[in-house]
Amino acid sequence: MQELDRLALTFHRFAELECPGMSSLYESLCHSLAEEQDLLALAANARSGQPAPNLFMAAVHWLLTKGAQHTVTEYYPDISPEMTTHGDPYPIFRSFCLEHGDEIVDLISTRLVQTNVVRRCAVLLPAFAVAMGRDAGQPLSLVEIGASAGLNLLWDRYSYTYSDAQRWGDPDHPVQLSSIIRGDLRPPLPDSIPKVVFRVGLDLSPVDISDPDAVDWLRALVWPERVDEAQMLEDALEMAKDDPPRLLAGDALELLPEVLESIPLDSTLCLYHSNTLN
Repeated sequence: MQELDRLALTFHRFAELECPGMSSLYESLCHSLAEEQDLLALAANARSGQPAPNLFMAAVHWLLTKGAQHTVTEYYPDISPEMTTHGDPYPIFRSFCLEHGDEIVDLISTRLVQTNVVRRCAVLLPAFAVAMGRDAGQPLSLVEIGASAGLNLLWDRYSYTYSDAQRWGDPDHPVQLSSIIRGDLRPPLPDSIPKVVFRVGLDLSPVDISDPDAVDWLRALVWPERVDEAQMLEDALEMAKDDPPRLLAGDALELLPEVLESIPLDSTLCLYHSNTLN
């Protein structure tokens, strides 16, 4: 199988498996792009080891949010909230990509798919409740693997609402996480806000939230229809900027021994990773 054929299959699979219910725009665009040799040739420049569809779509999104003028913005609800455009967006999308091909190649060949989905904390919270229950009264030490910008290290500061009417945290907090519970079981929630005495995130390429360029790329990775997720990211970034979590760059297997040695002995270690919680 030729490289572009494999890449076409990657875009089709992305559209079929990841986009439904999340982004009808990306679902449509990726299916069409998979049949288009010119754009596949651009996408083939994606950084090795990175998911080409995510990178490509984020690169276009980045350029549009940076002010690139083109009618394709009419299909992006986060850029044109009152969009009235209907029909197939691909011809206009294709023209934009060909006009900005060099910029797209530069972005996808140098950037990473490095998201920070704050909503994952709603699934993490019950796990921390279990940890707190096992060592009642002990403070927590948090170590996150693949922390990105570290926003999920700050889970204890957010507000949570579950569909069974359970609430946790400050109801007036700007970061509000809501979740629908399916099935008969109910997640345990902490009885109180825990004392966290240690928190650090490990990542091969952590996102520095004091770097405007890095934050703008983080925003570009949020899919256009996910307006609520984009706002949640903004709220979490705003909250974190005055007291950002500590992040260490490097391989977790190499960093962990020294990190674990520095954790207070009278605390409960919570070592976690959230990438599978999409």
